[in-house]
Amino acid sequence: MPLTEYNWDNPLAEKLAHLLQTVPAILQQSATEIAPHLLILHLETISNTYHQWSNSLTLTSQNCALLLATKQTIFDILENIFSITAPEPIKAN
Repeated sequence: MPLTEYNWDNPLAEKLAHLLQTVPAILQQSATEIAPHLLILHLETISNTYHQWSNSLTLTSQNCALLLATKQTIFDILENIFSITAPEPIKAN
């Protein structure tokens, strides 16, 4: 289910979901204006909101979806915009 279809019970979760949804527009604006700082500022806002939200996080299916969307967004930006390959997680035996 898309993040926009959830009814968020936490204003920080709602803000984080909105920030993740606006990444494509920020990328476009950053490219159009040749202003990479716009993307960096947006990532900082995502990071700050995520850390505030995660302090009171309880694991629900809704929150897990937001966690996964945040992770995927960050990895996509690292790999597709900054050409940085994130290391593979170490698997426990």
